[in-house]
Amino acid sequence: MSNCVIKNSVCSKEAGGIYFSNNNLKSGYVYLPKDIRMINVTLINNTVLSVGSSNNNGGGGVQVKECTNAYLLNVTFINNTARIGGGLYFYNRGNSDPIKIIKNIIFINNTATEGGGAIYVQYKSTITDNVFIGNKALNSASGGAIYINANPVTISKNNFTILFASLQKMTKWGGLVLAWVM
Repeated sequence: MSNCVIKNSVCSKEAGGIYFSNNNLKSGYVYLPKDIRMINVTLINNTVLSVGSSNNNGGGGVQVKECTNAYLLNVTFINNTARIGGGLYFYNRGNSDPIKIIKNIIFINNTATEGGGAIYVQYKSTITDNVFIGNKALNSASGGAIYINANPVTISKNNFTILFASLQKMTKWGGLVLAWVM
């Protein structure tokens, strides 16, 4: 997928904007299985409604679920909202060992009500050369920009900016990044 804009989409279960899965389509805007490549894509004002507390309700902009490999380059996430992973949610039940690469991505004002304002990661991932501005996790949640529940995850050469207004509803643990590795 390349050179497109997805905006103002609302979903009641998984992925406000784009849902990638190698399982059957459940909801979302676009369903594409296996290897994922997103280049020059913008996701604006997409929302997953918070219904229940299962592993659903993730990825206001994009949810990648149990795909083999994902490569995101020059993607912009603006004002997306979800329970977990306001902008982007990588989910894995442990059935595979995929590699996720997130590079040259801009995350602006994305919100999660429980964890990972910009990104919630549950995959082996590399997160490098990205910009995070004003992303937040509300309601005593964790990981204002990134919530990590995977090993290994490499984070390098990223730029984090917290807007003063977002400090009023700051996260309980990990204002920028929470790494929960077992």
